[in-house]
Amino acid sequence: MSNRRVLGSIVYLMLFACICIGADSSANLPGIDPSRSPLDALQAKINTTKAFSMDFKQKNTNSTTLQIFEGNGIVKVSGSSKFDWEYTSSPNNRIVSDGVYVVMLTPETEQVMYDNVENITGIWSPLNLLSSDKLKANYEIIPEHSSEVRVQYKLVPKEHNNEVEYLVIRFLSPSETFPIQIAIHDHSGNSNELTFSNFNKLSDAWKVSLPDVPADYDVTDFQGNPKRVYNQSGSQ
Repeated sequence: MSNRRVLGSIVYLMLFACICIGADSSANLPGIDPSRSPLDALQAKINTTKAFSMDFKQKNTNSTTLQIFEGNGIVKVSGSSKFDWEYTSSPNNRIVSDGVYVVMLTPETEQVMYDNVENITGIWSPLNLLSSDKLKANYEIIPEHSSEVRVQYKLVPKEHNNEVEYLVIRFLSPSETFPIQIAIHDHSGNSNELTFSNFNKLSDAWKVSLPDVPADYDVTDFQGNPKRVYNQSGSQ
């Protein structure tokens, strides 16, 4: 799976999680109707949290080679399209969006990929899932029975999507960290599964900053075309 495709799944799932994380805890907040569905309650939770962090565990499965990639780390989110996604496991990749650019650093290959948000189309666009209205407009949301989890949904694109066959979101058994699991499945049978836990509110003053790029790194866009390095204000 290419870095570009991995980025697509990661960014898509992270932004989807911004909408879907924490529904259990939101149902216990004052003024939030506990009779709402987890997805609806979740949107209310996110709307009241300016910045937050989550721990994550990731499992990518390639259906052709049967290879499995597992990783973990922490993601910090500010608003719907600004985030800092950092792996604490090897390789220590990092994906950052300041709402203007999306950047992926891969120290193991001494490479950085970045582009303007508006140039990143398809499922990895940070503009795709900014509201539950868009989510419901683009996906058929099907509640599913599962003996293993408390609440499970299958999301099927209403129109054919070359990248996604369906998604599954699972609200796991209630616990202190209210974990949630999201998986994206493509038409080849590959899957990218993420489990989020430890939802923590950050200071409202926390802001996303694009990372420094070492001088010897190869800098390209996500199609592999050479680019000039951006500076810390986000301009080229």
